[in-house]
This record gives sequence, structure tokens and C-alpha cells, in this order.
Amino acid sequence: GKIHRRSVSFNFDPASSLDMRANLEGLSQCSLALASTPNGSRLLQLAMEANGVSDSVRVQLIDQLRGHAWEAAGSPHGNHVLQKLIASVPPQRLQFIIEELAGRAAEAAEHQKRCRILERLLEHCPGSMTARLVEELLPKASWLARHPFGNFVVQHILEHGSPEHRQRMVITLCEDAGRLARHRIASNVVRAALIHSQSQDRAELVQALAPNHQELLNLGKHKIGSF
Repeated sequence: GKIHRRSVSFNFDPASSLDMRANLEGLSQCSLALASTPNGSRLLQLAMEANGVSDSVRVQLIDQLRGHAWEAAGSPHGNHVLQKLIASVPPQRLQFIIEELAGRAAEAAEHQKRCRILERLLEHCPGSMTARLVEELLPKASWLARHPFGNFVVQHILEHGSPEHRQRMVITLCEDAGRLARHRIASNVVRAALIHSQSQDRAELVQALAPNHQELLNLGKHKIGSF
């Protein structure tokens, strides 16, 4: 039957741990179906937020999503469940999501919903875990910097990536810095690189943006590049 919003608070009465365990077990058996609906998604998110729920139970709660993380990441409702999980449990419990995105990271970065999963992984997982995904994205950094969704993923790499990946991202941006700085979307990426890069990398980016005084003046006069 339908999942009604008014049933949410009733299902998670903290006064009854026995009822909670039973409810969580029931939810885990249909989490894949729940994650695909608005109220079901919210119900799973509330379950992960409930007091007394351990990390292992949170992971078990969405165990049905294993093997379906790509599908859930692209769902308008399932992606919120994955985002909640990523923000709620230790990174080592998220390897299955990374494995399912691997090989399609660039495609995920260009997707309106899946890009958010990449962003949360970059925020909450160490660089050693996300390295495989970032390595797929680096060769396409210039294109992604211009993309309406991919640019946010590139900005997250610049802010949350490992020092090596941040440096390599800046080097890639330097190759086309002048045009990127004048692009209505990519200019935000260049700004993020200037904010989050190390001093030496920042200096190289500045040099690429304005190799001489005249280029600096031209950039300053541009309606977008003047940032």
C-alpha cells in the first residue's frame, strides 16, 4: 500500500526499542522499493536519523540497494537516501557505492542527481577511497568545468580532494585558464581553484590567467572574467 507521511513519527517511537527493531527490520526488507518513492525515501532517511540506530544498522537498512547504487543515485528520491547514508556512517562502509560508480564517474558527474553522490563522497571519504573516481574525472576536467552539473564536482575536488589531485586539477585548468575564466559556469571553478589551491599552484594559475599586464586588463574588463 501507499506510505503516508503521517505514519512516519508513529513508526519511530523512541520509547519502544523492540518496536523500533521490528520496524527497521521491516524497512530493510523493502528499502529498494521505498527509496524510489517520495515518502519511502523520507521514511528511510528518518530511520537513519533515529536515536539509538547504529552505523551497522544504518547500512543494513539499505542493504537492498547494494548492486543498485547507480540506479538509486539517479533517482529523484533514492539519491537522497544515499546522501543521508554517506553523511551518517564511517567511510569504510561506503565502498559499495564507490565501486558501483567506478568506470562511470564522468557520466555521473554530468547527471543532475548522481553528481550529488560524487559530491557527498568527496566531502566525507578520504582521498584514498575516492582516488579511483577522481582519476576518471581529471582527464575531462576542462569539459566538466563548463558543465552545469559537472562543475560542482570539480569544485568539490578542488576543495576536498587529496593534495595531489587538487594540484593536478589546477594544472589541468591552467591549460585553458583564460577561456575558463570567461565562461559563465567555468568561472566558478576557476574561482574555487584560486580559493582552495596551495600558494604555488595558485601562483601558476594566476600566471596562466594573466601572463602579462595587458591580459590582466582584458580579463578585468570582461563581464564574467572580472571576478
